[in-house]
Amino acid sequence: MTEATLEFRIAELERKVANIDRIGRIVEVDPDKALARVRYADDAGKPAITGWRPWLTFRAHNDISWWMPEEGEQVLLHSPGGDLAQSVIQPGLYQDQFPPPDNRRGVLVLQTDIEIRGDFKITGESEFSGFAEFKGGFA
Repeated sequence: MTEATLEFRIAELERKVANIDRIGRIVEVDPDKALARVRYADDAGKPAITGWRPWLTFRAHNDISWWMPEEGEQVLLHSPGGDLAQSVIQPGLYQDQFPPPDNRRGVLVLQTDIEIRGDFKITGESEFSGFAEFKGGFA
C-alpha cells in the first residue's frame, strides 16, 4: 500500500468518525413525509444542510407516536458508519433559548398540545386545569 493510499484511507476514516454524531438545528420540516433538514457545521466548520432525513420517534409500529420537531430545534444528527446520507435526526437538545421546563426528579412535563387516541387509564391522584373536552362518556 502506498503512502498516498494510506493517507487517503486515514483521512476518509477521520471524516466518517467526525460524521457519526453532529449537533445541528432543524431548518425545514415536511410533515407529510415525516422528514426534516438539519443545518450543521461541516468538517471545515462551514454551515451545511442535510438532505431530507427522518427523525426518530418513540414508537413506529402497531403502537405509534407522532411528535414532529420544530424549525430551530437543536438536534443530534446520527449517521451510522459516518454516512450522512444514512443519517437520522434525534430531536430534543436543551439550549439557552429553550431550557428544561422543570428540574424535579420523577416528573414528566410535556409543554405542548396533546391528543390521545385509543384507550388510556389514569390511576392515582390527578389534577386538571384549563379546558378539557370528554367525548363518549365515562366508565
